[in-house]
Amino acid sequence: MITLNKTIAYSKNWINTFTIALLLGAFVSILLITLEPFDSNNEFSYKYLILSGYAFCLIIPILLVHPIENYFYKIQTKRWFVLNECLYIIATTFIVFLFSFFTTFMWLVV
Repeated sequence: MITLNKTIAYSKNWINTFTIALLLGAFVSILLITLEPFDSNNEFSYKYLILSGYAFCLIIPILLVHPIENYFYKIQTKRWFVLNECLYIIATTFIVFLFSFFTTFMWLVV
């Protein structure tokens, strides 16, 4: 079992974070357009534009949480622990869910 106090590798580089966010956003967009969830196989205007907008629900939270992540990395004398990574994943996932909820709600209202 991995202890939560074990240090792991951390990249504080913005280019890496931005690249990962773009790749995950593109993957989500392609997945949504290809699999057509939410009964989106019906023809409606701007279907692909709306489904590709969910990429921003992933890109924006990753980029918003990165400065906080860098701050904690700096405070902990440039060490990153398994516990930090778990909290980062939970927080980012929660924010992604919030963005997705509000995006879906926005498209339902319009």
